[in-house]
Amino acid sequence: MKTCIQIAVVAFMAGYSTLAGAQTAPTPPQSLTGSTTPTTTQSTPAAAQTGSKTTAGSNALTFTQVITNKAISISGDGKAAADLSGLANDPRLAGKDISDVEIQGSIKPTMSVGSNKRVEIQWTSVGRKSKPEQNKVLANPLQTNLLVGPLTKELPPSQPVKAAGNVDSLITQILQVIEEPTETKTAAAAQTLATNSGSQNQSAPTSSGARDTGNNDKSSFKAPDPIIEPEEPVKELPTVGYTKLGCAPRVDLVQNVAIVTEQQVIDGVPTDDCQDTLDRLPILSDKQICDVNVSIEDLTAQGMLRRYYVDLNQDIKYIDTECQADPDAIFPITENLNLCGWTLDKEAMTTTKLVKLVYTNTKNAQIEVTACQPSAVMEPLPLIQNTAACDLRNDYSAGISYQRTRYDWSFNDQLETNGFCEDTGVTYPHYEETQGCTWEHNLETGKAYATSRTAIKIDGQIYPIDQLCTPNAESTTDLLPTADGCTSTFDDDYPNDRTYGTERLYYTKTDGIQVFVTACAKDTDTVYPHKTRTASWANDDDKLLGTPLKEIYIITPNGENVRSPAQLRDGTIAMPYDFVKTNNVVDEINYIGCRKTTSTVDVEQYTRPDGSTYNKPVGSGDPIIVPYACTVSQTPVWTKVSESTGSYTTGISCYVSYGPEVGGGYTTGGTAGYSYRDAVYQGTRTLQRDDGTQLPQTSTSNHTVRTTGYGGSTCDSSWNGSVPTPPTQPATYSGTQYSAWNQGEGW
Repeated sequence: MKTCIQIAVVAFMAGYSTLAGAQTAPTPPQSLTGSTTPTTTQSTPAAAQTGSKTTAGSNALTFTQVITNKAISISGDGKAAADLSGLANDPRLAGKDISDVEIQGSIKPTMSVGSNKRVEIQWTSVGRKSKPEQNKVLANPLQTNLLVGPLTKELPPSQPVKAAGNVDSLITQILQVIEEPTETKTAAAAQTLATNSGSQNQSAPTSSGARDTGNNDKSSFKAPDPIIEPEEPVKELPTVGYTKLGCAPRVDLVQNVAIVTEQQVIDGVPTDDCQDTLDRLPILSDKQICDVNVSIEDLTAQGMLRRYYVDLNQDIKYIDTECQADPDAIFPITENLNLCGWTLDKEAMTTTKLVKLVYTNTKNAQIEVTACQPSAVMEPLPLIQNTAACDLRNDYSAGISYQRTRYDWSFNDQLETNGFCEDTGVTYPHYEETQGCTWEHNLETGKAYATSRTAIKIDGQIYPIDQLCTPNAESTTDLLPTADGCTSTFDDDYPNDRTYGTERLYYTKTDGIQVFVTACAKDTDTVYPHKTRTASWANDDDKLLGTPLKEIYIITPNGENVRSPAQLRDGTIAMPYDFVKTNNVVDEINYIGCRKTTSTVDVEQYTRPDGSTYNKPVGSGDPIIVPYACTVSQTPVWTKVSESTGSYTTGISCYVSYGPEVGGGYTTGGTAGYSYRDAVYQGTRTLQRDDGTQLPQTSTSNHTVRTTGYGGSTCDSSWNGSVPTPPTQPATYSGTQYSAWNQGEGW
C-alpha cells in the first residue's frame, strides 16, 4: 500500500560519531522564511521513482505522526536514522515490539526556493539497532521532502517529520527483520521430508523379489500444472504535496511566535488538517497605534500596545482587537524644572518655579503632559535686588540719571535672574568731568585743548555717563616744532648731493606732559652734504676684472648714516686680477651610500681687487675615492613590521568507550584545534658618514617568529571549537635568534 508516514528522527550527520553523543539543536529562528507567496511543495512518491508495483486498492495514502527524539543537522549532505514508532498501531504489527527497529537513509539539500531551501531525505534500509548486521535494503525506498527557512540548520527534537512511499513493502520488511528468517523454517521442513522418504525406501522390496500389491498404477501418476494467478495491473500513484493556502498561522503566545501551517494535497486536493511547519513568524508589538493612558491623579502614564505578526505575504495581522496595557511601559510622571521659567511676587519678594508634568517613554523621549504651572513640590524662593547688574537710565534733558535694579535668586547653588532691569526711584544729578577725556589738536589753527564729559557721583565716586568728550576752551595751548624723535629720519636730495634733517609738532598739557601730534617732516634749515666711498666690488671672473661699488653717506651729530647702498656709479674704472700660481683643488664631493668620490680640477689662481681668491679651471684632476666613508653609530634593532593570526586543525585519534562489557578503542576522525600568531621582524641600524649624514640601513631579509596555542579537540565533548589566540609579540626582538639574524646580514 502506498502511504506516507511520519518517523521520529534520531539521525547522525557525517563527521559526528554516534558514540560521542547527540549534538544539541539550536533554538529555531523566529522566522524561517522570507517568502511573500504561499508555497506548495510537490513530491513524487518514492514507489513510483523506484518502479515498485502496488496491488489494486493499495494506493490510499495514510500518515503516521511521530515526534523526533534527537536533532538532525540539515546544513549539508549526511546520513540519517529514525525510529518507526509511528507504525506501532498498524494492525499488521499488532503484538510486535518495534522499539528496536529503525529506518536509515541519507540527507541532501537539493535546491533553493526563493529565500527558502528544499531538503530531501531518502530512506533506503531498515534493521535492528541491536543487530545492525541484519539490516535490509528497502525494495521501495521512502522519501521526505522539507521546505525550510534560510536560517534553519537542523531539525529540532519533538519535531514531526513525514515520509512518503510504499509502507506495505516497508511493513513486510519490518516483519522479516523482527521475526525468525523463513529460510530456517524451510530447511527444517526439507530435512523432515527427506527423513520420511528414506524410511519408505528402506521398507520397499527389491525388483527381483517384489510382490505385486496390485497398485502399480502409481508409477504412471502425473502432477497437475500449477495455477498461475494473473498479475494485477500497476496503478499510477498519486502526486503528494503540501500547501499553505487555506491555512492560517497558529498563534503560540507561550513561544511568542505565529507558527506557519500547511496541509497535505493529493493530486491537487487538500486531504488533511492544517499542520505546523518549521516556519516561525515573530509576534511583535505595535506601540504607535495606541495612545498612552495618562493619569494625573496617580502620576503615572501607562503605555498601550497591540500584538501582531507579519505573514508570508508581508501583511500585518493584528492579534489584539483593542489596545492592551504594556507591562513594560509604565512611566512615572514627574515635574520637569527645565521647561518653564519663574513667576515673581515683588511685594512678597519671593519667586515660584513653574514646571511641566512629563514622563519618559521607552524611546527615551520626554513627553509633556501639562502646560507650565506652579510647582507642587518646591517652596517659593526669596528675591534679591541687584542694582550692580543694571545700567543707569539717563535723562539728559532733565540732567538726571535714574538707578535701576534686576531681581535675582539662588536655585541649586546657581544664580537665577528675571533678565531685565527697572527703576528703583533713586536719582543722581549730572555735572561736567574732565577725568577720562583726552586732549585734541588742530593743525590749521596750530592749537591744542582739553575735553570733558557729563558724569555723576555715587557715594563720592565719579561715574561718567557720556562716552563722548567735548572741547574745553580754557585749556587751549600752541603747537611747537622739535627735532626730538626725528634724528634717524631724513629727506634725501641726490641731484644736489645733499640730505635734509626732519622735525615734528607737539604741545604741552597743563600737567607738563609733551604730546607729539605729527610725523617727522623735512626741515630746510638742517642740511647734510653727501660723501662717497668704495664699499664692495663687482667681480667679472670671465674677464678677470673687478669694479668698485660705492655708497653715499652723510655725517650727522649722531654719527655716519648711509643714504645709498653700494652700487656701480658713473666714472668708476675696473681693476684687473693678479695672477698667483697654478694649483689642483677640490671641485665636488659626491656620495653613493657610504662610497665617497671627490673630483678635482686644475686651476690658475688669481687674487681679486677685493683680496679674495679666484680659481680659474684649466683642466680635470684625478678623482679621490673612499670606498667606505661610514661608521656604525647604532647597533642593529629588529622591529616588528607586521603581525597576523590564524588557526588550523589536525587529525587525531580519539579513545571511545563502548561500555563496561564491550570496552573501548581508538577511532580516527578526531580533530584538534590550534591557533598561531606570526610576527615579522625587520632589522635596521644607523651609519654615520664622514660628512655627518646619518644613513639608516635595513636588513635584506625579514624573519618570522611564531607562537602557537592549543584550544582542544573533538575527543572532548565539552570542547566548543574555540581556540584562544596567543598574546601579541613584543615590538622589538631580542631573543635567541638575534645574533644569528645579525650574522646573516653581515652586521
